[in-house]
Amino acid sequence: MDWDKDFRSGFASVSLSILLANFTSLAVREIGKVIGVNKELRKLERTLYKIQAMIDVIELGYPTTLNKPWDIWLDEANRLTYNVEDLFEELIIDLGIGRGEKIVGQELLTQFKLTTPNVISALVTELQELVTEMAKFFMVDLVKLQVPNLVVRKRCCHGYSSSVDEGLMIGRVNQKREVLKMLSLNGVSVICITGMAGTGKTAFAQLLFNTKEVVDTFKLRIWVSVSLEFDVVRVTRSVIESVSKKSCKLMELELLQSTLKELLLIKELEKRKILVVLDDFWSEEHEDWEKFYAPFKGSNNSKVIITTRSSKVSLVVGAEAFHLPTLSDEDCWEIMRQRPFLNHQLHNWEEVGFQIAKKCKGLALVAKVLGELIHCIPDEEWDSILKSKLGDLPQYQKTVVPVFLRSYYSLPPHLKKCFAYCSLFPPGHEFEMNTLVLLWMAEGLIQPISERRQEDIGREYFNDLLCRSFFNIPNEDPHVEKKIYKMHELTLHMAQLISSSICYRVEDPSSYSVLENVRHLSLCYGDAQSMELQRFPKCEKVRTLMWLCAGDIGKQVSFLLERFTILRVLDLKSGGITVLPHEVGFLRYLRYLNVSNNSICCLPQSITELSRLQTLVLKNCPLLTSLPENFSNLTSLRHLEFDIKEQLECMPIRFGNLVNLQSVDAFIVESGDGHTIQELKDMTCLQGSICITKLENVRDKEAADSAFLNLKTRINKLELEWRIPGDGNVHLEVLTGLQAHRDLKELIITLYCGYSFPSWISESDMLRVVHLRRCLVCNTLPSLGKLKFLECLILDSMPSLRVVDHGFIGIDGSVGFQSLKSLSFVDMPQLTRWVCLGCLHMPKLCDLKFDKCPELLDIPSLSQCSSLKNIEVSGCEIIGTLPDLPGNLVSIESLIISSSPALTQRYQVDGPDWWKVKIIPTVQIDGVKMPTVPQQD
Repeated sequence: MDWDKDFRSGFASVSLSILLANFTSLAVREIGKVIGVNKELRKLERTLYKIQAMIDVIELGYPTTLNKPWDIWLDEANRLTYNVEDLFEELIIDLGIGRGEKIVGQELLTQFKLTTPNVISALVTELQELVTEMAKFFMVDLVKLQVPNLVVRKRCCHGYSSSVDEGLMIGRVNQKREVLKMLSLNGVSVICITGMAGTGKTAFAQLLFNTKEVVDTFKLRIWVSVSLEFDVVRVTRSVIESVSKKSCKLMELELLQSTLKELLLIKELEKRKILVVLDDFWSEEHEDWEKFYAPFKGSNNSKVIITTRSSKVSLVVGAEAFHLPTLSDEDCWEIMRQRPFLNHQLHNWEEVGFQIAKKCKGLALVAKVLGELIHCIPDEEWDSILKSKLGDLPQYQKTVVPVFLRSYYSLPPHLKKCFAYCSLFPPGHEFEMNTLVLLWMAEGLIQPISERRQEDIGREYFNDLLCRSFFNIPNEDPHVEKKIYKMHELTLHMAQLISSSICYRVEDPSSYSVLENVRHLSLCYGDAQSMELQRFPKCEKVRTLMWLCAGDIGKQVSFLLERFTILRVLDLKSGGITVLPHEVGFLRYLRYLNVSNNSICCLPQSITELSRLQTLVLKNCPLLTSLPENFSNLTSLRHLEFDIKEQLECMPIRFGNLVNLQSVDAFIVESGDGHTIQELKDMTCLQGSICITKLENVRDKEAADSAFLNLKTRINKLELEWRIPGDGNVHLEVLTGLQAHRDLKELIITLYCGYSFPSWISESDMLRVVHLRRCLVCNTLPSLGKLKFLECLILDSMPSLRVVDHGFIGIDGSVGFQSLKSLSFVDMPQLTRWVCLGCLHMPKLCDLKFDKCPELLDIPSLSQCSSLKNIEVSGCEIIGTLPDLPGNLVSIESLIISSSPALTQRYQVDGPDWWKVKIIPTVQIDGVKMPTVPQQD
């Protein structure tokens, strides 16, 4: 299959690009310097460049008839590329390069100087033999090659017609209505229709183009197929020809732009509205769009519709985005039924047909292909289609695969291999962005850019793939912190095609025979018992091993680990493991280790020898209560995912040696040497969320200052926790010394015993969330009203607070709490009053809650809170009436009252103030929903 070689060549080229980029790295230059092999390395680099040059020509469209030899050469190029990478990795580890210490004695260094040149020369010889074989074939056919063929794959300029295939419009009625509404809006000039390959974006645009409302509104409609390479001259000339109805020979962009602008002005004077459809738009360059759209600026009579696979395009062109979703199985079946079938012989032909429709996975293009296929065959043969894999059907290979191929070739080189790596995961897998980025990082797939963190670069990679529709968010919930993404099953199938000889997903023991050259491996058995591990081959070249089976590996983990020697990634989560064998410490290349969701009670001491380990994931290991001695030896560790606060009594000694650590959920302070808060001093890379607990072991402000929290600017959520009460003056000193940087987003303070709060809390400009809980002796609140971006405030268990006064607002003559949306007072046994809530304050407050405030007499007027939606009052025994509420209560959606007898009596049905609240849609009193009468719109 030609497209199979196309995929494979692209994958080989990217592997070479990443390797060649490493030749300029400090580590490789240091190898040449220490061992004296600069000459050999330069020769190796030149040879690799020769191979890449030939493979790059293949990517541009070069010989599509030479499958067998090129298949062999591409596999060999991949194998040798990985061998060179393995050699570099081995030398970096053995020589201690990048660790800041000399660990190689003179005798061993002499041995390296003797052996390494020979090893590199052997690799060069193999590569040169490959170059010679490829070059002979390459030069013979280069003479036959016609220049236009070189760019055929890159340009892919198909001449789509604007005529519509009505069959593909099934299931698009609501979407059509939405886009027509967008077209009618005065402020919308450009609409971007986005979606993954095969969803039917072009057909949907054709439907809009030819619908009666559009034809009647836009007297001049222009359709231009853009495709992969955006040629602004060609596209502008096409628009001119459509407007003028004449051939245009102009080649200069400036002349084309002025000509088009004049034509548009004429049409505007004639009051003729123009619609331009740019179909299959790929360019994400703002300059391309500016050049094309320049003549349209200032025109009130023109609208542009763009179809694209990239949601980033809508941002680049400043368009209203409309995402075209996949179809339901029922809609796919309806598309397939558009053409009449041959005589039905099966009594259940509709049931079988519907099961075939499920193979479409919501893609209109696949439904059309399968519909045309089953239209041509008797329905008694449908069962064979149902049992076949889509990728085995010639019609799918001919029509659908090339469409997906264009998505792959549109990717920049650095994304191709990251995408291919996803083939290790089974259909339906739930991807989490940060986890995938850490895997890419461990595999060396993220190319460094100056001083930028690899994790940040990796997140850009992921978002680029997301924008280009390689991932999707099934059910986006803005309240969920960690978003879950999925990859469409047919997109995942494309990833498998690309990487089949390098990345392999083992689903049954019969696959063991093809693992010889595989570098990345996942085990995806439905039943772990069917693995037949005794047959599992030795895989000395495998870098990735992921356990994705439904069952347990248990005690067989030792046997499995013996089969691998150079793993970079080992993922054994949910493997039913009770003992992690000491052999894991022999995997000296290991950078990522995940043993979460297992019943291990300790980690082997050998794990502290993993000098390259970057990520250690220990989530949901409830029996694991300690980390091994010498844990601080893991100086390359960047991410430790472990419930430290709940599972450890104390931190490993000298934890502060882990200066590269970025994410750790907690730090437990002790008073002993090597366990104090001063361990945080040099951990300048910390980011995200961290809880610093057992602060009773910090003796004074000077000790607190030593943590230098104000310099750790990547921390966005900080929890400061005392576990036992203490001296209030000491607590105030310590909290003052623990001042965070001004860009902190969330602050939680627990069991603080100072009488007041240090000023830095009300000066942390970017705080969004503040939670003060169990502040036992505090009788005044910080001036939180100054915080311009504060959205959520929770005041919980403050038994000494009696009055909320003007100091809480902290601002005179201007808006206090200008962004606050949620405010809760919980467990305030002495709170009696809240005063000084001015008419300008809390304009965006949506949710207000009072819970267990038994002495509260009243609540200040809330009439200025025009955004207020939900009010909850619970356990407030004295308060007799609700405050003045905004306007005519139209904003209020719910009122909940419980364990507050005076309010219950007043606001229940037939109570004296029931009439005031009966128009609120939801009123619940002591658990009973009242029969309200909401206002009509």
